[in-house]
Amino acid sequence: MITGAASGIGLEIAKLFSKKNNTVIMADRTADRLITEAEKLVNAIAITIDLADEQALKTFIEKLKIEHSDLNIAILNAGIANDYALFSDLYNSAYSHSEMATNYLANVQLAHGLEPILADQENAAFVFTTSGLAFVPNLTYPTYSATKSALHSFATASRLALERKGSEIKVFDLMPH
Repeated sequence: MITGAASGIGLEIAKLFSKKNNTVIMADRTADRLITEAEKLVNAIAITIDLADEQALKTFIEKLKIEHSDLNIAILNAGIANDYALFSDLYNSAYSHSEMATNYLANVQLAHGLEPILADQENAAFVFTTSGLAFVPNLTYPTYSATKSALHSFATASRLALERKGSEIKVFDLMPH
């Protein structure tokens, strides 16, 4: 399962998994593009979801538990970034809220919701797409940078918590520049 799968890194990962004849659950909020891209792939399932919508996210997790109980990899890749300068007239608090909800909080909820499914699978993994901006923030994307820092910390904590629990689930932190 890949979030943010209609474009960019998520789409490229979906293509790679499809070429290896895996069932690929592609999730994204951009329905038209998601469906178009999923139709080009073998064994792809398109699910439209706005990860910032907490109720939709709960429904999505339940759907995965029921219809895809064999899920073994969750690539938590979706992200949004708003370009604005701190302490300027361009700032809008809605930017921060939507970025935090999509880039961080949704991933926390997905990890908690999907862990029981992954725990029952061999070669299970969480892959969190963070960013080098977790360490060196970009001043035109301040909230995005902060969400990636938070997600990096969460990925590290998840890895340690799962190891302590004796879980075989692997945790990867994909960090493109």
